[in-house]
Amino acid sequence: MDDKSKPDPHHLWSSRSVFPWKILLHGPCSQNQARLRHKLTAMGAKLFVTDHFDQALPVINGNKLDGVVLDWGAPDSERLARRVRVSRSNSRTLVAILGTEPERHHLNGQWFCNMGWFRTASEVGRFFQLRLNHLLNERLLYHRVEQPGLAICLWSRSSASGVVLNLSTSGMLFMAQNTSPPETNVSCLITISDPWATLTMKGLVIRRTRRNAGPGEDGQPVELLGVKFESVNQRHARRLRQFIKQSWAKEYDRWLVGGHGASLTRALHA
Repeated sequence: MDDKSKPDPHHLWSSRSVFPWKILLHGPCSQNQARLRHKLTAMGAKLFVTDHFDQALPVINGNKLDGVVLDWGAPDSERLARRVRVSRSNSRTLVAILGTEPERHHLNGQWFCNMGWFRTASEVGRFFQLRLNHLLNERLLYHRVEQPGLAICLWSRSSASGVVLNLSTSGMLFMAQNTSPPETNVSCLITISDPWATLTMKGLVIRRTRRNAGPGEDGQPVELLGVKFESVNQRHARRLRQFIKQSWAKEYDRWLVGGHGASLTRALHA
């Protein structure tokens, strides 16, 4: 990435229009919540404001949240905190609780580990600003290509000597960075984030073949020859491979031109 294109570290939140944070704000309307809502909105967050458990549950089940703010005085706050921790998509989501932390013997430790307790809205804002800063840098480095239901591979030049390969599928994000120019038979190491947020596997190898839709740069599609899994955790590798075979390989075979989809399918079954 060029130095000119890197964001000023003192103005990181100016890029929120590209990568809006999804934050659930649960609790009754109060001065503290209004102040917090204003601060999070200024950071560019997309807020889901709820005051009942039945309203918050669809938000938790239907979104990959970047953060959750709970008012401990709200009804069902403890129940909602448990629901966040056992949800498939948000089990590791940042959770901030507005209120005075009760005695430890009143809490079930397995539900409330890694949760921050704060008394004021400004403390919650600083908490999210510091913790989400790291995620922002990753998102700016590996730009997401959103194309639900269809896998598309894109080459985009990020500097004079490097390119970034972006590959996104429905329910899964593939990210890669390669330091070589986009020429024939370039191998890339891909970082995979699985949809269960249980593991980030490294070592997926994708090899580029010929260009059949114009130049490979500037967002033009390219073909893939094969996929190879290299993971020390074979149980998670099998789980992820099964997910891709069921929801991804058939659509990708239809999209690819020139019969390379068969190579992809064989690699997935290997």
